[in-house]
Amino acid sequence: MSQPTASSRLKVLFLSLSVVSLVLCALGATAHYLKWAWENPWQLVGWLLSMVFLLIAFLPGPSELRANFKSVIKPKTAFFVFWVLFFVVAHLWDFRTAPWNGDGLFEDASVDLLFLKTHVTSRPFQAAWFHFYGPIAHETLLHYYLWPWLHLFGYNILTNEVALLGLWCTVFLFTLLLTDLFFQSYVVTSVIALVFTFLPFAFIYTFVGYHYAMTVPLCVASLYFLYVGFKTDCSFCLSLGGIAAGLCLASSLLSKQYLIALLCSIGLRAVFDWNRLKQSLNWPQVFTVIYGFTAAATPILAYIVFNLHDYTYHESPYMGRFLQAVRGHPSPNDISYYVTQLWRLFFSVPGPRLFLGDVLPIPLPYYFFLLPGIVLALLKKRFEIVLLGTIPVVAAFISGGGVIEHRLLLAIPFWIILMSFSFAGVLNLNMRSGFEGLCLGSSMIHCCVFCEEKRVGFS
Repeated sequence: MSQPTASSRLKVLFLSLSVVSLVLCALGATAHYLKWAWENPWQLVGWLLSMVFLLIAFLPGPSELRANFKSVIKPKTAFFVFWVLFFVVAHLWDFRTAPWNGDGLFEDASVDLLFLKTHVTSRPFQAAWFHFYGPIAHETLLHYYLWPWLHLFGYNILTNEVALLGLWCTVFLFTLLLTDLFFQSYVVTSVIALVFTFLPFAFIYTFVGYHYAMTVPLCVASLYFLYVGFKTDCSFCLSLGGIAAGLCLASSLLSKQYLIALLCSIGLRAVFDWNRLKQSLNWPQVFTVIYGFTAAATPILAYIVFNLHDYTYHESPYMGRFLQAVRGHPSPNDISYYVTQLWRLFFSVPGPRLFLGDVLPIPLPYYFFLLPGIVLALLKKRFEIVLLGTIPVVAAFISGGGVIEHRLLLAIPFWIILMSFSFAGVLNLNMRSGFEGLCLGSSMIHCCVFCEEKRVGFS
């Protein structure tokens, strides 16, 4: 029997430290919520250390780190850097006349900044607080993200907008990385970059500042690292994927859509692709992801355990009214009302949308790419992508009269990725040259149309 190496002993040491820190976090949270030791620091300290020690335990060795660093220095990296810079420039191009230019603030953003000032900065660490501005358990992850930005660069609107742009740059980058991972095509990824940059829904919400926006980058990052981790058997990536999923749960109520999509995709694979799932199933990999998720999600799980009523206060009325409609509640709150509201959300101008009353969430021409993309993704058994593009729509349907478009934020990158299946499918039909011109031309036309809409709307 071989003796354990120094690296394996260090791995066991750091994993043990991570488990001890996680237990400390759970005990600190329990003591906090039961008022045994209110405001004790151990929930926060244990939470952060459990994630840090986990990542250190699976950190690649020096030689592997050098190899990974060298692999980054290649033309494809420059390709992604170019598109991220393009995304930033496009969003700042008309910044002086836009309503988010430092002289104005969306209402939802002002609520979050007020919550940061009155709750987060003046109270002990807690994953969520029952918000005074409307009865809702308000998750605090976005506010802890904004706090260092405001502290370092000034408590002003411009700093807030820069921090929000950083979030959506992350969403944009990981959407491109996922597309490249699926298709390995510069053409498809470039078209996707154009579509994402000028999609009005994503463009406007880049600067809204609603705390739901924190869910989106964590979701796409988690999914990317999980794909890479399972594909390459990289425990470090699997840990990152699990941690990002746990932080995603802590970011907003939308995060449950991501977890439902992952669980349902596993069930669909068990039904339609059991042999492949059984062959690829690796329990150490699965446990790494689950532990990473648990380490990151422990504070919000503790909040849910001790404040279940507050956490579900916002969702329960929507679900209750919807179930009554399903059971045959008479008009006007019957099931036809929910169908009509969903139709108006996606196809009516003006529609029941908070910031996009005169613009559809998905422009009608995009359905020519989106709907075939759903079919192609199902044929390729990318169930999680399809579910992440459709579950938010189901959630918006259930919310009924309370439908406003921020409930669909999580679906934005996955709608775009689903379109990439159509683009890649046409490319595979040896129609490359004509298709490139068609896609690039249509994307630029949409860009011009959106810029004109923005100019008229802001004038």
